[in-house]
Amino acid sequence: MGFIITTIITLHLSVRVRAQPQAADSLVWYKSIAVNGLISTSATYNFNRPASAQNQFRVFDIASNSFQFDLFSLTLKHEAALGEAGFRVDVNAGPYIPRIMQSAGFPALNVDFEQAFLSYNAPIGRGLQFDFGKFLCPAGYEYVERSDNYNDNASHSFMFGYAIPYTHTGIRATYPLSDALSAAVLLVNGWDNSVDNNKAKTTCADVSWTPSSGTNVTITAIGGPEKNGNTSDERMVIDFAASFKFSEPLVLGFNADYGSEQNDPVGSHTAGQEETVMQIGTAIWRGAAGYLIATMSQKFSFCLRAEIFDDPNGARTGINQTLHECTLTPCWKPTERLVIRGDLRYDWSTADVFDQQGSMVQFQPTASLNLLYVF
Repeated sequence: MGFIITTIITLHLSVRVRAQPQAADSLVWYKSIAVNGLISTSATYNFNRPASAQNQFRVFDIASNSFQFDLFSLTLKHEAALGEAGFRVDVNAGPYIPRIMQSAGFPALNVDFEQAFLSYNAPIGRGLQFDFGKFLCPAGYEYVERSDNYNDNASHSFMFGYAIPYTHTGIRATYPLSDALSAAVLLVNGWDNSVDNNKAKTTCADVSWTPSSGTNVTITAIGGPEKNGNTSDERMVIDFAASFKFSEPLVLGFNADYGSEQNDPVGSHTAGQEETVMQIGTAIWRGAAGYLIATMSQKFSFCLRAEIFDDPNGARTGINQTLHECTLTPCWKPTERLVIRGDLRYDWSTADVFDQQGSMVQFQPTASLNLLYVF
């Protein structure tokens, strides 16, 4: 009996000793996950002192004459190496999130999974990566801000808010054709649809050319029916974005969009008056923006943006108008992780669309201070 007990104890200890390295190995996975984040706070003053307490036609910096916590963004990711799998999740919380971006299941909360996708990098040539889930739209010069990308301007352009979608949910395939050229194709639910609103799918093609570290050119085309329950009326947009580094301190950026949607009201959409529909046809929108970024030192830079966004049928803003804006953003980085941005902006329109103490006018001047902490 003593021999049997001794044998059982010996076997038990042997199993535990052999199991310990396996248990330790099973915990190694977490070391390959990067965890990063961004915290944003701001204060904005609208010189029109709008009765609505809101900045008109802004998509993120909506609250006027107020201090505000904007956003907490947390990113968890594991890059998919060749022949391996990976994932990325970006969770956002705060009033900064536009409702149109929010994932299904979070309609009443200031919380959103901005991105949540799984990846597989197939060992085909240079690596054909497939992403499955929700991801940011490849179009546009500017970003939905997060730890690895924040903009040179504190506020966003009209085109970023109205000309293109923010997110897609579906499948994305990306392939590097060379060291400088890559292409991606997407099959998705549509514009900002975590759950599809009709029985058709939207397609997207994206080509990016980076001949040097200071030059990038991207062309994106998106097309598909986007109306609720409608599978025949196509919406499309073509986006061109480029940046050129002319010298060590100077970068020039450019963004242009052209979009259209079939069988939309084409006529007069006038602010403050009853809408008069002239006919049903193909509505269009178009715009262009230029960016001048000057880096004076490691701690100080500024960005000047000028933009025009034309919505002649009111398809995107709801009003027949042409919007303009000019924005100056000085940026100071007192520490490696703290970013302080000012934002001096003047908006104007061909229609009376901006609230000035309860009356509608054609202009909107604002000033804001934004603090970012990136980790």
